[in-house]
Amino acid sequence: MSTFQSKQLTAFYRSYAIWLTAGAPPYQPFSRALGLCGNTGYYCPGQPLYDDLCAEMKAQFSAAKLNPIYPFNDAQTHTAAADDYILESALDQAYLNLKRRAWVLQHCAPGWTLSFEYGAWQAQHEDFDASCLGEEDGWQGNGLSTSAPTLASLLAEIDNIAAEKGL
Repeated sequence: MSTFQSKQLTAFYRSYAIWLTAGAPPYQPFSRALGLCGNTGYYCPGQPLYDDLCAEMKAQFSAAKLNPIYPFNDAQTHTAAADDYILESALDQAYLNLKRRAWVLQHCAPGWTLSFEYGAWQAQHEDFDASCLGEEDGWQGNGLSTSAPTLASLLAEIDNIAAEKGL
């Protein structure tokens, strides 16, 4: 992801992603019934930051050609998308929306691709490169990939790599 994203929004996405991977405990600190903009109210200590984060998210949704109000519901019309969101919210299942979850993972570490494979979290930076140094030395990467047992520890490792590499 090459577009700018504020540190505050990245921190929100990270906190939300870690909450999801912890099983999304109710109201600790987020609501299972609310979407991302609604959950910024649980995250933000004050109204100005809440407004800023929601506006930034809606701009991201628009830039991605998504409905800025109901970006993760597939309905063809705004009204149908609202109905879909209202249903998942009423059932306390907004947090289960796979498109919302994928968006959060895509945006909690800008420039990195995150995945969960073989029982561990993996991350690879968009500038990752590797080459074979021969039969004896094998493949050597440029240090822009990592893995960790938890998402929280993976994000901390990403921060360490970014600081070390000047990203």
